[in-house]
Amino acid sequence: RQIPGTPPYWQKFMYEVVAMVKQLGIPTWFMTLSCADLRWPELFQIIARTKGKNMTNEEVSALSYSERCSMLNLNPVIVAKHFQYRVETFFTEVLLSNANPIGKIVYYALRIEFQMSGSPHLHVLIWTSDCPKLNKDNKQAYIDFIDKHVQAYLPNEQEDPCLYELVKTYQKHSHSKTCRKYKNIRCRFSFGQFFTNRTIVAEPLSDDIDEHIKTNILEKRRETLTLVKDKIDDVLNPSKPNYDSTLTESDVFKSIGITEDQYYAALSISPDSDFELHLRRPIDSCFINNYFVAGIKGFAANVDLQPVFNHYKCITYVCSYFTKDETECSQAIINAAREAKDANMDIRDGLRKIGAAFLSTREVSSQECVYRCMPELWLRKIFPAAVFVSTDLPDRRVRIAKSKEKLEELDDESTDVYKSNIIERYTKRPQSISSVDNLCLAEFASYYYKDYKKECQEIADAQPQVLSDNLIECQHNSGNIHCLLPDQIRLIDTNEIMKRRKVKAVIRYHTPNKRKEPEKFFHHLLMLYNPWRDETKLLGSDGTYASKYYQPDIQPIVDNNRSVFESDVSAVTEALENLRNNQGIIHSYDSMNDQENDEIQSEVQDDPNLEESFNEQIPSH
Repeated sequence: RQIPGTPPYWQKFMYEVVAMVKQLGIPTWFMTLSCADLRWPELFQIIARTKGKNMTNEEVSALSYSERCSMLNLNPVIVAKHFQYRVETFFTEVLLSNANPIGKIVYYALRIEFQMSGSPHLHVLIWTSDCPKLNKDNKQAYIDFIDKHVQAYLPNEQEDPCLYELVKTYQKHSHSKTCRKYKNIRCRFSFGQFFTNRTIVAEPLSDDIDEHIKTNILEKRRETLTLVKDKIDDVLNPSKPNYDSTLTESDVFKSIGITEDQYYAALSISPDSDFELHLRRPIDSCFINNYFVAGIKGFAANVDLQPVFNHYKCITYVCSYFTKDETECSQAIINAAREAKDANMDIRDGLRKIGAAFLSTREVSSQECVYRCMPELWLRKIFPAAVFVSTDLPDRRVRIAKSKEKLEELDDESTDVYKSNIIERYTKRPQSISSVDNLCLAEFASYYYKDYKKECQEIADAQPQVLSDNLIECQHNSGNIHCLLPDQIRLIDTNEIMKRRKVKAVIRYHTPNKRKEPEKFFHHLLMLYNPWRDETKLLGSDGTYASKYYQPDIQPIVDNNRSVFESDVSAVTEALENLRNNQGIIHSYDSMNDQENDEIQSEVQDDPNLEESFNEQIPSH
């Protein structure tokens, strides 16, 4: 799981992000930052300087497409490092600035992915502290927040020519055959979008409405919006010859025989049991993707910003974008492991076979190789930290042995052969500090950590670390418990020192099935959420964990602590189950990059003579 880019590496990341959603709630935004490397003049100037040449902006502009591709292909290390530096600088100078262009950011999860062209792009989940929670009572507050931070229109060319060119270049959708990947769906990226003079939060119909009446209302809604959608694609698509830029909303309504009230009434109804959002979008911007002004001006590339307001959409995004494209590789590794076992290979030969399967299953671009090989470049990054706590029964818990050097220092009779872990440290927390003594294991693991000093600082010299945890820690206010806890503690009967985090970590754990493994389930709850020092005392008087949990003085403590760490667990579990039951068509949350990847993949499949060389990969932009 520590080898960058492997299926277990991304699986662990998915578990961490799902744990974040369970404990922190759903994020505010999905965001994608693309790599417009062919259009960044400063990148070519940097490459030129490494060759001892200074290029002017005019000289960069004069470069042909093939010359630009050649410079990028021959310098993958510089390009990869530049993208990471650009991403981190964008976060620190724009997103985390006092301007808070998309709200006050308090948590994030980042993943670098690679397009079919070979260039990296970034998928982001962002949590903000100032976004109102969407419900029926505060729809307008939520709409005001969205309108303040995200745009979906083509700017006026005379008022802001720079923004106009950026939006026209990076945010405009054009239909292609990849839009029709699924049958009976005209554009799987949902373009053209509905025009609307205000942002609308569509609500589901009331449960009190008769089912027959509800069916008729939804059918009328579908008919109305289908008429509008057809008209949008016919005369409001700038890529078509019959595009009419002079049309008004009234013209569209009149031409299809509906009224303005009928259209906006249809838009205000959600077809399912959750809310649906329609951003304010002028009639000339039906093919403009979501963006925010500071983002597209600051990053100078395609910037996609999507509001998040339900768990199913969030879990779909996590499973679709944070772990995708590794299924084939995972299966190849499983098959190799099975074949090695069947052939009775020794460990060395078995690992060699598994490694060969991993390395040969999927082609990677030169830039992805750079990311995988250079430790100073990250493929994933989260804040806050995520900590795994094993709540298995003691005899099933995995322990890590001390190093050979440490073992040789022990007495022959010593049984102290394992490294200390978070559970052992918890049992040795100081008793003299009541705020620490009263912590349950989940709280202790989230607040305190063992600070391992880094032996080498070469990484910092090789790539500047611009995006540090200190920047986002300043966005947080300390809670009551946090203020009562000491900055560091010394564990009992040891010299180990543990430090307190400025922002508590997210806890990962495995929850046993209550119905199938009830004793393991109650042991899990008691171990995590009831303060203890001796694990054997988690058993009740009848020798079961269930009886201990149901004691009048124990259950309220466990349930109260559990509510802090599992506030959104039931909603996330339901979303995961719905996703498993609805596999098939997955909504695209990154339309520009998804379309580009599909088009390149389609070109590769349609060209029988195309032979790609690992060392001569040409990006397609």
